[in-house]
Amino acid sequence: MHRYNSRRRVAPRLVLVVLAALLLCCCALVQAVKSKRKGGSFYRAMRVRKARCEQSETCAEGVVSDEDFVPCVLRCLSESCYAEVYESDPLEEGEVDRPRWNRFQSCLRIKGFAPHLRVPA
Repeated sequence: MHRYNSRRRVAPRLVLVVLAALLLCCCALVQAVKSKRKGGSFYRAMRVRKARCEQSETCAEGVVSDEDFVPCVLRCLSESCYAEVYESDPLEEGEVDRPRWNRFQSCLRIKGFAPHLRVPA
């Protein structure tokens, strides 16, 4: 009878330890997926700065034509990166060029955003 009780006490402890370990693993996995989905700090910063450019006096709706809106926003983000990636072959209206967009983002990571978009430290 004594053996039965001692085994019964060990099993729930073992189950609790295993469940706690699984819970920790799941939490870590969810956090990793969440941070990847949101894109990290660079992408958050880029979304904020892109929104600022879209609403700026330079690129605001009605100030530039629909055709020039996207290039205006890209130039606003970084004149030098725009020149490096898009100047020789500008985007056409409605064109989506994923490889060049990736190069533009890469350039932004290296060279940084335009000075007027930097957040003070």
